[in-house]
Amino acid sequence: QGRCRCPGPPYRPQMNVLNAVFGVGASAAPLLVAAFRDVGAHGVFAYWAIACVDMVFIVAAVAIPATTNPRLAAKEDSRSEASGLPVSGNNAFGYVELRDATQEVNWLAVSLCGACVLFACVIDSAVTFWLFTYSTQQLEMSAEAAGSMNTAFFLTFTATRFLCGWLVTVVGAACILKGSLAVALIASLGIVSPHLGHVLPCLGMIGVGIGVAPIAANATTVLGQKSFISGRAQGCVRVLAALGVMIGASGVGFLQNWDSVGDGAMPLVVFIGLVAETIVTIAFLW
Repeated sequence: QGRCRCPGPPYRPQMNVLNAVFGVGASAAPLLVAAFRDVGAHGVFAYWAIACVDMVFIVAAVAIPATTNPRLAAKEDSRSEASGLPVSGNNAFGYVELRDATQEVNWLAVSLCGACVLFACVIDSAVTFWLFTYSTQQLEMSAEAAGSMNTAFFLTFTATRFLCGWLVTVVGAACILKGSLAVALIASLGIVSPHLGHVLPCLGMIGVGIGVAPIAANATTVLGQKSFISGRAQGCVRVLAALGVMIGASGVGFLQNWDSVGDGAMPLVVFIGLVAETIVTIAFLW
């Protein structure tokens, strides 16, 4: 009570569902490209079609009237009375209107949340960008089997995010972070066991995807309980997410050129990312 927070009840499914829609797009895009090629069209036309649809949604989103900032209709409480800061109005969530909203952003929490999302994206992109290559070269699977593996990865990845949209209303975002991290750590053991055949590494990669899938959405939800999320704070988290994607995807390619690493680059990046993710998540939830 008394701190500016994200509007709405503590645990709502929207963040998880919003992130899950990314998986729907990632799964549908290659299928759409294949459909265009089947009718004799160039695959690039599929992406143009997706871009045109996306523009329609962007225009529709811009046309939706913005909701009032909760700080502009705040409910007076003991903290505001003690601080002498101006407040006005009433709402059901008990927000305090502050003249200087930047003082209510907990930048330590924002930094830890951003680090959680960064390392989750490092792990995620290392697997998603290099899954097919790792399957065909290191595990010596056929192109068809590797393609099926890629499909299975994105289906489970997306399904996990949709499932967490319901699960967050039952156990809370912090519990999901702890559980998903445990799943990713256990599953990662399978990736480093290619000598036992290709089944265990494949299950490991899918398990790591299931483990990291809920982290971005639920880390942001937990941040909303610790701090008011300003536009600048949210922007910083998203920049760190993009940085994580670039590090994970390019890091595997870079390490593959090292003779001492070679085909083990992807498991190495995943392992380093998980160790860092564990440390940061513990600090964030402390």
